[in-house]
Amino acid sequence: MRALLTQAANYFSLTLLGDPTFGWHDRSIGSRVQGGDGERWLRVVTSHSIWANLTAPALYLLDWEGWGSAPADYDAATLYCCSPLAPNAARRVYETFADILDTPDGARVQLHVIGRLLLRVNGGDYPDLANPLHRHAQHLISKQSACQQRTRSSSVHSSRWFS
Repeated sequence: MRALLTQAANYFSLTLLGDPTFGWHDRSIGSRVQGGDGERWLRVVTSHSIWANLTAPALYLLDWEGWGSAPADYDAATLYCCSPLAPNAARRVYETFADILDTPDGARVQLHVIGRLLLRVNGGDYPDLANPLHRHAQHLISKQSACQQRTRSSSVHSSRWFS
């Protein structure tokens, strides 16, 4: 993890200041850093895009997806599923990534992310996300079921035309 932090600092032309701090279950590492515009905090996580991976005031998305495996579009789904307590942010994320999130694969990756987040909820993290995540999962499952039902109905209907 220290090597990843050093690599990230080098990539962004930042100087590490002081000893790094390990985060949640040693899945993240962070340190104060010095950049051209002053001091800030740099954090590297072993998961993917969450709000903690965004910097301010200059916006950078710290995305390490290429360093591990995850389902396609995992980052968009993670940002969206982590946003229900900030409705304006959730709306913006959804509008930005609707072309991904509104597909059958997008629904499946959202369910994957929800499952992972609910494991964290069960471990004591993000308790306020439990109900919104359950509601969103139910919505996605209902939507998927309705889609499959329409597909079955149309294929049954279509098969009558060819028999």
